[in-house]
Amino acid sequence: MNNKPLLPFLASDRRSFLKNTIAGASGLALGSLAFGGCAKAEEETPTAETSEPNYRKMREVLYSGPSNVSLYASTDQREASYKALKPLQSEIEQAIGDKQVVLKLNLTQTKLKNYKGATDTNFSRGILDFLSEFYDRPIIIGESCPNPMEGFTNYGYTDFLKEYNVKLVDLNNEGTTKMWIHDALYNPGPIQIVNTYLDPNVYMISATRFKTHDSTIATLSYKNIALGAPYGVRPPKGGRPQKALMHPRGAKRGKIHAYNMFRLATYGIHPDLAVLDGIRGMEGNGPNNGEVVEGKIALASQDWVAADRIGVELMGFNYEEMKWLQFCSAAGMGNDDIAQMNLIGANYNDYIQSYRHHDQIDSQREWLHEDFGM
Repeated sequence: MNNKPLLPFLASDRRSFLKNTIAGASGLALGSLAFGGCAKAEEETPTAETSEPNYRKMREVLYSGPSNVSLYASTDQREASYKALKPLQSEIEQAIGDKQVVLKLNLTQTKLKNYKGATDTNFSRGILDFLSEFYDRPIIIGESCPNPMEGFTNYGYTDFLKEYNVKLVDLNNEGTTKMWIHDALYNPGPIQIVNTYLDPNVYMISATRFKTHDSTIATLSYKNIALGAPYGVRPPKGGRPQKALMHPRGAKRGKIHAYNMFRLATYGIHPDLAVLDGIRGMEGNGPNNGEVVEGKIALASQDWVAADRIGVELMGFNYEEMKWLQFCSAAGMGNDDIAQMNLIGANYNDYIQSYRHHDQIDSQREWLHEDFGM
């Protein structure tokens, strides 16, 4: 297994590269959540227009903390998420400080038939059990897919309102900021990003299952945030959804998607805490139409790169194909070197499975052998 970055110029001067990459972003005006409840858009209908910002501070991009990855083996999702988090409690408490905790789910499609691809409610309960031991303010359970309130209802998250000190929030109502990504011809193209994902006063938790994907090979903690961040309300008939701009149609869509995921990470759009469910994952034609995979492992880390790196191993995938994750590691956003991680708890090698790839895997791989030499 080769853990070396594919971009030597990034590895040699990763922080200088990232500083130059995000220099243009540092002056961007961002909106914020105003908690006691979430700040709502001024209009009743969700809008992609950005209101007048009240700060310009960015979220942290570089990660200098410990790469502690906690793993817990169980067939009980509630127990597994709780026990995976417990060894990290001290560092998590310190990192949260006075920030607003947002538990970002991965609801994908919101119909009841699609629950097999959504963040499991009992897995989320374990996370909330853990947080409630030391965090006494309301926790925002948020999602920014189209019509998340339908998903909250269909998947049983409305029961949480009676069980925990939480609020269910359609993050599409929180206003947006215009950012820039690549279009299909590698030209700069605008995209509306939900302000919650840009707010430095938010502690963002990404909770999702291991899943295959039709553009990025796998859905893990970062993919849940990067594809959650674009405004999720569907445009009028004939318009293209903002989330679809992340992976334009046509050849090498996996390449554009990987570049755009990296680009969003340079804006500070990433999890502060990754909690991954490998107990009931999805293989084949994920992220919505695959088949359930039964496993026995959950993991958690504040180093989301490290968490996703271990997740790749647990799915039995080839890390050399995860360019988006390698880009982010090479730029200093986290650690992808397993030998340099502090692995706590279960031995991940005992729980590696061979997830079946998406039927479109060949089209996702077609750009992977391009020459990245400088």
